[in-house]
Amino acid sequence: MPAVSICVAKAITVAGIVVMDVVRRPYMKRASALRVVANRTGMLDNTLVALVSVGFFLPVLWLATPVLAFADYALRPIPFGAGVVCLAGGLWQLNWRSSLAEKTVAVAGRFRWRSPGLGVSRHWFCTDYGVPTA
Repeated sequence: MPAVSICVAKAITVAGIVVMDVVRRPYMKRASALRVVANRTGMLDNTLVALVSVGFFLPVLWLATPVLAFADYALRPIPFGAGVVCLAGGLWQLNWRSSLAEKTVAVAGRFRWRSPGLGVSRHWFCTDYGVPTA
């Protein structure tokens, strides 16, 4: 089997980053407009967000600079295909959870996906059972 080109891998990585941004942008825009009255973000939350950010910027570093070129190798089609399936599954899960949050908005009228952080808006309430019904 012929190896998959690095250019194909980079194109799929760019497509995944673009799709992730397109899915999240409306929710991030809406969340930034919410007034936060209590911020419950702690050191652990900030550390975890920083680690996730590193995990996001490594592929960007690989795409934009030759710093990680030493790790380039001939990609075999089966592991490459498995990686593409995992990327597509993750993007589908992100989109599905985002649309689920929108459906919850229609039910509760007050829920908003606020990421990343634990900010509490004035009209929010906490539930520990089922979908909240206003």
